[in-house]
Amino acid sequence: MADLIPTIVLAMGAAALGGPDALRFLLAFAGRSPAVDVAVCVFAISAATTSVLGIMLLVRIFRRASVVRNAAAPHAPATDVFPKMVRMVAFPVAFLVTACLLAAQALAPGSELDAGQYACSA
Repeated sequence: MADLIPTIVLAMGAAALGGPDALRFLLAFAGRSPAVDVAVCVFAISAATTSVLGIMLLVRIFRRASVVRNAAAPHAPATDVFPKMVRMVAFPVAFLVTACLLAAQALAPGSELDAGQYACSA
């Protein structure tokens, strides 16, 4: 059960933290290419789905913790595909949000990033 906590945090935080900024960045390029339009639609659907799946996984943990386990029918965590599905949807959303936020920073007018500069102080 403890291994599901990072999945829940990733699923609920992937679209919630940077989702509006990433969507704003994608919408700025909408209409220029059909591929960008498809990416905007896929991102919007995936971001909404990821948040709902994270909430459903959190509810399943609380329900499972409150139910007295039956010794005749133990739960087999290796066969539970729902957390794997949540991870499969949450990781691409998190990567897309990260990529959009990095691209928005690099493409922003007046940004201090040039070809000879690095983003970190090292």
